[in-house]
Amino acid sequence: MFLLIGHGGERTTFGTFKGQSGPLTNFGGIASQVAGFHAEGLIQLGLVLLILTPVLRVAMSVYAFIRLRGTLYVVVTSIVLGVLLFGLSGGR
Repeated sequence: MFLLIGHGGERTTFGTFKGQSGPLTNFGGIASQVAGFHAEGLIQLGLVLLILTPVLRVAMSVYAFIRLRGTLYVVVTSIVLGVLLFGLSGGR
């Protein structure tokens, strides 16, 4: 809503993609934008939380399987976690 209130009348061109720059490219910048109630910061925080949710779920599954001594499950879940982290790091 905040974004629509502030920028609802602007024209959008979908022909070119412009990546985010400035304070919204790191966690500190996102936190400062959220503290200032800037709409872009709130949206970026929501996206970060949506991305982190499955990663944390898989990481907690690895921990649970270690405690239960499920060796096969630990190996498979660790591979899944590795693939997730590899993808989030940009594939490098």
